[in-house]
Amino acid sequence: WRTPAGFFLSSAILGTLGMNLALPAPGWAVVGGLALTAEMGLALSAMSSVGVMAGQLRLALICLGLIGTLLTMILPQVFGSQLAIPIFGIVLVAEAIGRWQFYAQRLPNHF
Repeated sequence: WRTPAGFFLSSAILGTLGMNLALPAPGWAVVGGLALTAEMGLALSAMSSVGVMAGQLRLALICLGLIGTLLTMILPQVFGSQLAIPIFGIVLVAEAIGRWQFYAQRLPNHF
């Protein structure tokens, strides 16, 4: 169940944060923040044995993305448009690390 949930959360996060780039609104940050929270819970409950440092980096990036979305929700007039691009970039890197971990676990020789 974790694989479909992870892919669904990844698309929800990147989709809502991407929409926040195109049409900035606090609602997109709320949905993205909720999805980031769910993904953090999923990542913590299934820590990968592949790339432990990469997993810790991914969790740190998810936390940074979550902090950024919280700032845009709490003070949208101050942080709304300035943080949209950095948040999306941080979360995109976190998702790329997550995909790398997912596919690296399926290889016969773990990294």
